Amino acid sequence: PSSSSIGDKREDVISGVILLNCASGMNSKIESNEDVTINPVLFNVAKLVFATLDLILLSPLGRWLFDNLRGADNIAGILQNVYKNTERVDSNLVQPIAQAAEDAGAFEAFVSILTGSPGVRPEKVLPSLEIPVLILWGEEDNITPIDGPVGSAFQTIAEERSNVQFVRIPELGHLPHDDDPDTINTKMISWLAEVHNKDASR
Repeated sequence: PSSSSIGDKREDVISGVILLNCASGMNSKIESNEDVTINPVLFNVAKLVFATLDLILLSPLGRWLFDNLRGADNIAGILQNVYKNTERVDSNLVQPIAQAAEDAGAFEAFVSILTGSPGVRPEKVLPSLEIPVLILWGEEDNITPIDGPVGSAFQTIAEERSNVQFVRIPELGHLPHDDDPDTINTKMISWLAEVHNKDASR
């Protein structure tokens, strides 16, 4: 479950929630009446793409696709397009992923992630949270753009709710904590200290 979903259920033991470039569902299982934040045309295109992917993954072609994607070179190429700081895409990052892809059950996990239930959308949970929420978002995210449907939805929530803070991080991408750990850790630690001080003063 997402951190926002956990926070919604356990506000008695959780003081705050931090989200980093929070993405939406990764498959076609999201119903249109739940997706008011997404342009209907884009939504239908995405549904078609993911539905087609479902068919491929659940057919004999699925195994062929997985076998051709799980090599270290392919994984590195994919990550190069995700990371803004491509120097972070090194053997320390790529090899564990490639090794895990060789494990028993790896293919089944791959299919389950892309065809299973997407779970509760975080932007649907946030409005019900009363605890402090910090959202850090890399401005150069090309996977879930900061001013795209999902990023815009989170910014709107931050504008409407005093307990939610949305922070744009320049020059960082979809994985800001990996692109620049020092910058992200500094912002997180500062925010956590503020939350702690407010809790201690109650």
